[in-house]
Amino acid sequence: MKKNNFLIIGTSTFLLFSNLSSAKIFTDIKENDNHYIASRYLSEKGIINGYGDGTFKPTQDITRAELLKIIFEGNKTQTSNPNTNCFPDVGYQEWYSKYICTAKDLKIIKGYDDGNFEPNKTLNKAEALKILGEFYKWNTSDKENQAWYSKYIDFGKNKNLLENSDVFDPSANMSRGEISETLYRFLANTEYKSEKFSDDIENKIAIKINAEDIANEDSPNTDKTISRNLPTPEIVQLTPGEIKVVFSWEMPIIPPEQEKTEFNSYLLEPTDEEISYQHKIDSKVDTILETTNNSETYTIRNIKSDATVDGQIKNYVFFAQAFNGTTTFADAKVKIDIFDKNGLVKTIIAYQKDENTMPIGNRIWKIFTLDENYELKIFNSIGSCDLMNQSRNSGVCPYGLID
Repeated sequence: MKKNNFLIIGTSTFLLFSNLSSAKIFTDIKENDNHYIASRYLSEKGIINGYGDGTFKPTQDITRAELLKIIFEGNKTQTSNPNTNCFPDVGYQEWYSKYICTAKDLKIIKGYDDGNFEPNKTLNKAEALKILGEFYKWNTSDKENQAWYSKYIDFGKNKNLLENSDVFDPSANMSRGEISETLYRFLANTEYKSEKFSDDIENKIAIKINAEDIANEDSPNTDKTISRNLPTPEIVQLTPGEIKVVFSWEMPIIPPEQEKTEFNSYLLEPTDEEISYQHKIDSKVDTILETTNNSETYTIRNIKSDATVDGQIKNYVFFAQAFNGTTTFADAKVKIDIFDKNGLVKTIIAYQKDENTMPIGNRIWKIFTLDENYELKIFNSIGSCDLMNQSRNSGVCPYGLID
């Protein structure tokens, strides 16, 4: 999963280059942190490579020189090393001179009234958006009695390029994480030919990144694999007929002094009938559970119709729980293989999540739902019992762990 090979230029520059072998996971930004997908996307594209120590420093303010390097590398625009200083304070032999001088030639930047550019000065959000907008020629228009930066902010909001756009402060400094997020969303819109950035685009990118990670771990690399805490579920259409769900794991060696973790899976039918290790067959023999030392296989012979209770539609819910111990789903390499009559449809792998902040007994993994139309919705979310629908918690969340 780790991809190293990075280029060091100086001691404080934001390092970028186009070799895809440089794509990496930064040591200071975790999978569920803000800007994780953005940093991975830009790294995979060869646009950013972070610092020499492997960090991304997402909260650090970005400088004027760093921003120009990011956008030039992101667009693959040709630059050339100047022979003279294009600004009094931009030495022609500095690492950033080719980006600044090219930007000046393209009339993207002008510098300050005193003639200087101040390459190491931090940018506020208005300035950063203007540079980005001018470089990519955003389709903006001036409006009467509006600030000079309003058109760039309006464009960003309309295209969903800005984080927390409702409280966007143009005078605040732009951080490296924030500008990377905006650039990532803009480039993703272009790649997916979308007018507006959406969760659906992010899900597609997350799945693609995960497939690349799996490939680097010599694991199966197909578009049938998913391992991500998705903000919205991935929808998969199954072929009508018998459905088989295989829940399996590879328990690591546990030291004698450490309590062993147990993993149990549960299939809740629309009627709220529960199929689990305690109840291996439903009352109409429509669903059967078979178990081994390291797997649990559910065979749904006949899909039951969705049930409606108090106006709420109920369908199949598949989830798991980790009991005792400290071993996580990811530690045990837990995975779920879903088959329809045509064969393997999807493999879901437990993603790595820091669970130190939650009680060990409350590790619930809501994996997917399935309705009468054979539509599978993959949630792949690990947390506590509040992941389950409140109307279905009573008597369902194992061992009475009701939030």
